[in-house]
Amino acid sequence: GLKKYRGRLLPEPIFLEIYKIAVLTTVEIAPLIEDGGSIKILLTKRRADDSTWPGLYHIPGTILRSSDKTGGFSDAYKRILTGELKNTKLLSQPILVAPIFRDLGRGKEVTLLHWVLMKNRPSVGQFFEINNLPKNIIKPQIKYIKMALKHFKANYKN
Repeated sequence: GLKKYRGRLLPEPIFLEIYKIAVLTTVEIAPLIEDGGSIKILLTKRRADDSTWPGLYHIPGTILRSSDKTGGFSDAYKRILTGELKNTKLLSQPILVAPIFRDLGRGKEVTLLHWVLMKNRPSVGQFFEINNLPKNIIKPQIKYIKMALKHFKANYKN
């Protein structure tokens, strides 16, 4: 059975079937940077062989795992900041914007949307103006990017 996968990543076919019957929780971080007086967002691309969104831009994120330490989201933050964002230097810690309950087609999830202000440009992804996002983006994330920017502008004090 599934016992052998406790605390480990599931093979994608099993993961996609579980996604259809359970609501999963994700942590997503909208990485922002100040650039010449404007705020830009860093988006990364899904793999070309991704089964749901091949080659589309997205906000970096991760699914919470049963092996993550409880009491916060430090393990999820670490996976995103050291994995997807390659140890980017930060000017802020991840700041929670809102929980979002959504249906992504492959299944339902609760996304804990955050923003973070970066100090440097990482070696991954591409920066975009908020009002000039790429056409090949996971469409619901456009709304979340705008939510993150609005929250940043209302709450960031440097």
